Amino acid sequence: MHKAPFHRRILPLIFFVAFIAVAPTILFYTSGYRWNPKKGKVERNGTVIIDSVPTDATIYVDDRPLDKTTPFTIQDMAPGTHQFRIERSGYTSWSKSLDVYPEKVTFANSVYLWKQSEPQFTLNTPAKHDSISPDGTRLVLVDNTHPSSTNIVILTTNDMRRQDVEIDNPIPDDVTFEWSDNSRYAVIRTVDENKAWLIDSFAQHEPLSLPDGFFRWEGNQLIGIDRGVQTTLRTSDYSLEKTPLEKPIADASDTADLKTTTDTSALLYTTVKDPNRALLLPSGDWRFYASLNNYVLLNDGWDWLSLQPENNPPQYRKITGDYPRLLVNKKINHYLFVNGTEMLIWNPLAEPDLILRQSDRILDAAWHATGDNIFYATEKDVRVINLDPRDGREISTLASFDKINDSAYYDGKIFILATRGDQSGLWTLSVE
Repeated sequence: MHKAPFHRRILPLIFFVAFIAVAPTILFYTSGYRWNPKKGKVERNGTVIIDSVPTDATIYVDDRPLDKTTPFTIQDMAPGTHQFRIERSGYTSWSKSLDVYPEKVTFANSVYLWKQSEPQFTLNTPAKHDSISPDGTRLVLVDNTHPSSTNIVILTTNDMRRQDVEIDNPIPDDVTFEWSDNSRYAVIRTVDENKAWLIDSFAQHEPLSLPDGFFRWEGNQLIGIDRGVQTTLRTSDYSLEKTPLEKPIADASDTADLKTTTDTSALLYTTVKDPNRALLLPSGDWRFYASLNNYVLLNDGWDWLSLQPENNPPQYRKITGDYPRLLVNKKINHYLFVNGTEMLIWNPLAEPDLILRQSDRILDAAWHATGDNIFYATEKDVRVINLDPRDGREISTLASFDKINDSAYYDGKIFILATRGDQSGLWTLSVE
């Protein structure tokens, strides 16, 4: 019988041994395992999910294009820190260093790329303050450049139709706007003084100078408190009803009272259902601002206090800022405050979170609808900050001006009172 040559007999054995040696490596590789030379061990790769608004943006990983566009899922990504970048023509880019972990998913799926567009000059006006109604239909401008009166400009945002109303006295520079729930009425309130004016954004009523005191909205009803007198205004006919509060009540809501004490300047918080249980508040001339299910929000000028009266012991938390901008799409209320050169986010059930501190003053700020980004204006620039803290919060400059006075945002547009070149007035910037 003919015997096969040695090389023919040994080759199948060599192939078999090679297969046994290589097969696990191939199996591990196809299953997402890799040798990590830094750690000296085999570990499974991670996954990265990338998406952007708008979509169809080019993805770069470690400065190399993937030849893929968003949305895209990167499978079998080697663990470690990688640089990710997303770019689309005509939009701001996004870039971050993100950590990829074995057998875990890293998300970069709420990335907004902002339109790179030139601000459009919309209205010639010397107004210094602006505010937009919660439903985005009315833009109110305050022109307080005249020494003896104030001109209020009301614009409908869909067609910029203009109506002007006059206030017989000048309004100071530092003011806030408080809108009614139905988005029709706005109270223009001074920050440091108890002065306020009521504006009908439909311009069917003349502006009303309100009595001295601290005013707040309870739905569409306006309540004012001053020196033991509660003033209730009916917006239907602009009638004022004044009711003296029983001493020692300093302020009252439907469910609770704030009471003065005889031996201290501090206030006591009591509830209607349990008037004998009194909580001593931190020092301050506090007034009710809002009452929600599990906390009460109080105000004293630039100071704000959240109180959880049902906790044992009761919880107090404080923040200093201009006024609370409520993010309405979260299960837990989050407020945005500006305090000079600082921007803070506050969940009243926790301590404030300092988002930004910079050298130049922040004029105003506004939430993006998703709550993942905040638009804000300095005296020169309109910017947006992304709240993802990984690798630092990313800031993009959307437009620059010679001088900015104020800004307001709604539904993809920023309305800016500013000067650029020889044009001063209202500008509109589309960012989405």
